[in-house]
Amino acid sequence: MTADPAFDEPAGGNAWRRTALWGARPTLAAVLTTPLLVALVLSPFWGVALFFLFDPAGENAVATLRIGGVPIDLGPDGERQAHYALIAVFLLWPLILIGSALIRKMRLHYRLDARGIESRRGATLVRRIDLADICRVRERSYLVWRDIRIGHSPKHEIALQLGSADARQLLKLLQVLGVDPEEPLAVVIPEVAPTEPVRWQGRPGFAALDKFQLALAPVLLVPFAIYLWPLVWFWSSGVPLVGCLLTLAIWTPIWGGLAVMSLGLLGTVFAAWLDLAFGTVLVTDRRIAWREWGSSGIFRELVLSELIDAVIVEQKGRRAWVALTIRRGSDNVREEDLRGIPDAERFVKALGFGG
Repeated sequence: MTADPAFDEPAGGNAWRRTALWGARPTLAAVLTTPLLVALVLSPFWGVALFFLFDPAGENAVATLRIGGVPIDLGPDGERQAHYALIAVFLLWPLILIGSALIRKMRLHYRLDARGIESRRGATLVRRIDLADICRVRERSYLVWRDIRIGHSPKHEIALQLGSADARQLLKLLQVLGVDPEEPLAVVIPEVAPTEPVRWQGRPGFAALDKFQLALAPVLLVPFAIYLWPLVWFWSSGVPLVGCLLTLAIWTPIWGGLAVMSLGLLGTVFAAWLDLAFGTVLVTDRRIAWREWGSSGIFRELVLSELIDAVIVEQKGRRAWVALTIRRGSDNVREEDLRGIPDAERFVKALGFGG
């Protein structure tokens, strides 16, 4: 950690470059998830404490306290108090770690200026990367935040957990500032402006999801089930506590990472599902735009000038399957199916086809 470089730059000249162009904090969900992950790592200690809590007067209770080699009989009440005091001491340092993780995450914020991007904890600079040194910008969507990683080496990067609006604004500013990473930046699709008239809009619902997408979720749960099943069996089969903790310590490094990765991918899949099912499809005078669920951001668009034809293939109740024919270039013609479109006849007419 270093001091704020903004105070090291001489007045005048390029001082304007240190002015913040963008700033944000981690989302509330990301802040609350951090102590939960710490608690998960420390779960064996919680298990041991709970085991002792269920038997305050058993073999492991403290009946005699020795001070300077002199034994002191505690008695029934003192025995119970000493027992719970030892458990409190045992749990004190995990609670300190969890509280510290929460406070550190709450104090974290991100800042972008015309020369670089940085993460700060309060007034202290945690990490800064100059714009000229950025070689990759990776983005992943989760259910309740966007994870953006900016860096120029595997060990030197800034991970930002942002809301959709903050993530879009950051990517747009990086493009404006001329950041050219080895992996191209995701294109930020402009929102529907007030000057862009909307001819039609609707929500497809779960009918927009195909069978492959619906089958993907159970598949992603398999690694987590493989991780969880042996642990549940051990803890419920009467195996001694030491054996259960040993199994947890061995099995987690072997399979826990894959289980966490599968849950992360599952979160990405669910986020895409929410956008497809509960997001809004809009037809304007120039494009078809797919608006994110719970946001005004656009995650996909199709320019109307590339559209050759639109036909209703099948109608089921209020919703329909619409087939689009798209041409990009002279020899690139493809078909694309849109399912779950409500009021399909008006949708097709808004595209400029149909009677």
